[in-house]
Amino acid sequence: MRSTIRPQKREGNDTRMPAILKRDAPVNVSSNRLEYDGVSEAVYIGNAALWQGTESRIDGDTIVLNDKTGNLKASVNVKTKMTLVDTDPRTKERKPTATTVTADELVYDDAKRTAVYTVSGKTLAEMISPQARMSGRRIDLFLKEGGNEVERVEADADVTVTLTNMISTGRHLVYTAATEIYVLTGEPVVSVKKDEKGTCKETRGTTMTYNRATDESRVEGIDRLAATVSKPLDTCPAGLRN
Repeated sequence: MRSTIRPQKREGNDTRMPAILKRDAPVNVSSNRLEYDGVSEAVYIGNAALWQGTESRIDGDTIVLNDKTGNLKASVNVKTKMTLVDTDPRTKERKPTATTVTADELVYDDAKRTAVYTVSGKTLAEMISPQARMSGRRIDLFLKEGGNEVERVEADADVTVTLTNMISTGRHLVYTAATEIYVLTGEPVVSVKKDEKGTCKETRGTTMTYNRATDESRVEGIDRLAATVSKPLDTCPAGLRN
């Protein structure tokens, strides 16, 4: 089945769409079956998909949409595509960019503007954007008011982040859009960086900090004074090979 949800007034209140979607544009939904509670919650079951044009899309075996709260939940084989505004830290140019995330489950809270992606098996949740590629057992995406711009991203447990000429692994990652800084912590953090000659060096510590605006990174020890351990690598990891 396929249907279209159009913005409308209902008893003095707007039909509320998640802020990750445009609230003034129709939303298309398809699935094998629909269950509706007659009040606000629709459950789309079997090959469920929800999209607006080519800019935003949510896929999952099941999608639950509450048009009163704007909350959304997707389960099993979840993949989302969001078009979010990115500000280049150097030129200050603002432009829409595509961000995709795959996971076992997505829970979106519209009041908090948070999208929480989790996994239950051996695979990891993965987020790909023009700025970075990150994975972990959980990824929390915090959106600014309006829903079309990132405020903060956190990844937790078995984290890997790929940045410019660098791949790092650790336990917990926080990216803050206001400062354009990534902070990865863990015991240890392992960071592999490729230099201008194409040579890779591995550094171990407890904290890796990367500044997107300056393209600078550092790895530190426990108390910022403790020595880190570095060594050259014979070959670069696959993600850093040309």
